Amino acid sequence: MPNVMLQEYTKARQTEPLDRVEEKLDRLMGKVEELSAMVRRMLATQEQVVVLRTLSREDAKEEIVRLFESGDVMDYEDLAQRLQLDLRVVVDICRELASEGVIEELL
Repeated sequence: MPNVMLQEYTKARQTEPLDRVEEKLDRLMGKVEELSAMVRRMLATQEQVVVLRTLSREDAKEEIVRLFESGDVMDYEDLAQRLQLDLRVVVDICRELASEGVIEELL
């Protein structure tokens, strides 16, 4: 019986370092997954450089109306990006056009 106990003890001692390595590997893989998720989020939210156009207010109004007529308008930010205009200008013009009944105001 003592020989069997010695064999079990020896086997346990031999597998202990392997268990520790597996635990460390599991922790490292968890960290890699966390870092991968962080990188994906950073890439998804990466800022874009937008060059704004200089356009007269009347020309901007006409372009905004055309986009509304196309039915392909999502929101103010979408309009500003597609027209390459300052967001504040787009919102102001849209509110003006909505008050005139030319377009429906975006929420």
